Amino acid sequence: MHVGPSVAHEGGCFFISTAPEFDTRPGRVRDALASARRDWHTLYTTIVTEAQQLGEIRPEIDPADLSFELDALARIAAEDAALLDDNPRYDRARRIIANRLHQVATDTTTLDHNPH
Repeated sequence: MHVGPSVAHEGGCFFISTAPEFDTRPGRVRDALASARRDWHTLYTTIVTEAQQLGEIRPEIDPADLSFELDALARIAAEDAALLDDNPRYDRARRIIANRLHQVATDTTTLDHNPH
């Protein structure tokens, strides 16, 4: 999971930047943004579910909840980094995400121990 700035995305993530402007404005742009968000949530949940099926994530973990947590952390890091010009927010998000994955993993030795 990549959490951090990208040269290809100077100025921040397009979706994070435009969603607040269009989230209450009906139309094609809002519909496209909403569809992309739903697809993103589905991808996160699918990945967590597959990891559970492979025995990599504890079975009692709710895939939708974990997906929501990981997505929320990544999004707030991107929002704050762009708005506050504070790239260390990405480091904080990576650290928190790594800690959360250690909590839910069945075998922490398979995780990347350097979340940068």
